[in-house]
Amino acid sequence: GTGVFVDGPGAGKHIQAGAKKVIITAPAKGADIPTYVVGVNEGDYYHEVANIV
Repeated sequence: GTGVFVDGPGAGKHIQAGAKKVIITAPAKGADIPTYVVGVNEGDYYHEVANIV
C-alpha cells in the first residue's frame, strides 16, 4: 500500500478502475470505512458487502 488513498472517495477510484476490493493499509479517514482487527472484530466483515476496508 502507498497510504495515498485513505478515504472512501480516494480508494473508490480503484473500484471505478475495475478492482473488486480495496484494502487500506493506513489508518482510514472517515466513519464510513470500518477497521477490522483479527481476534477482535473480524467476524463483522462480510465480503459480500464491504468493498473498501
